[in-house]
Amino acid sequence: KRQALTHARRGLPTVTILDPSTLPLADHLPIRTNALLLGSGLIFAAGALLGLALPLRAGLEGFPTYVIGLIGSAFAAGFVAGCLFVPRLFARVGHVRVFGAMAALVAVTALLNPLFIDPVAWIVIRAMTGFAFAGGTMIIESWLSESATSETRGSVFARYMIVTLTTSVLGQLAVTVYGPADFEPFALAAILACLALIPTALSSGRRPEPLHEVKLDFRRLVR
Repeated sequence: KRQALTHARRGLPTVTILDPSTLPLADHLPIRTNALLLGSGLIFAAGALLGLALPLRAGLEGFPTYVIGLIGSAFAAGFVAGCLFVPRLFARVGHVRVFGAMAALVAVTALLNPLFIDPVAWIVIRAMTGFAFAGGTMIIESWLSESATSETRGSVFARYMIVTLTTSVLGQLAVTVYGPADFEPFALAAILACLALIPTALSSGRRPEPLHEVKLDFRRLVR
């Protein structure tokens, strides 16, 4: 205030510096962060659409209930495997290439499901989808963490949760437009997964640090 008053007395122009914390969140978040949020929303919409269309289609195909349960469990198994192995890929080739590979794998598995109507094939394909989602989720979240500052990290991840949950609901609602008995839901999921590549591939955000591998000590966990 004292410096501004001095400038005013001397007839000099004054410069007003705004506090970023007082601005709306969308105004002071970098564009690269919004691009990452868009990419995560698209990939989660594809995942939610597949997660609902698959069991409904399996029921229409006459799969036993326990097989439908195994298909769901295969996703979880693939997700765990992705958490264990994707960090190694990340360290070798970088975040952009790995995310591109994971999004492409989601698109491929989405299209494979209606082509191979078989319980065993769907269990394997669903495990591949879980593997891809584990890798994509780790990359997006680590990238967002690196892009955010200490002041904006909480807001960024709050928006991340809002975006992912909202797009997941919208993805599931797409099943009401395209019935699970048709090819369209799976094609739409593949399209959404491919679209997720565009904002992340063109983002100018700083590259996140390599993911650190964490070993789980089961003996210590049991104790």
